[in-house]
Amino acid sequence: RFASFVNRRSPFWVEAMDLEVPSELEGKIKEWAQQAQSADPAVCVSAVRELRKALSKEVDPPIDQVIETGVVDKLIEFGADQANPEPAFESLWCLTNIASGSSKQCSCHPGGLFSLTGNTRVSLSLSL
Repeated sequence: RFASFVNRRSPFWVEAMDLEVPSELEGKIKEWAQQAQSADPAVCVSAVRELRKALSKEVDPPIDQVIETGVVDKLIEFGADQANPEPAFESLWCLTNIASGSSKQCSCHPGGLFSLTGNTRVSLSLSL
């Protein structure tokens, strides 16, 4: 969406912008998505944090690439885990960034991204 807006509004500087996800980042996204499935909690938290940082890009975040890895189910699982607030916080931030995308991106999970609103512990830490 942003690229088409920019193309119409400022064609002279769009060519200088790289709106595609670099293959290096795409490889990292796949790696982080695999690490998020790890049995080691520290590896999971680190991977989800890196996914969150990638999804927090101001211009053209790699939402589709993250969805394509299949990690959304794991993010929802982490977000629902009230016993572990750190991975829940990071994963809910990822899901919020995914939800800020298009309606197609928001519907990437059959249960929807907003089934986690009952996680009061994380909600409380987010509001502080």
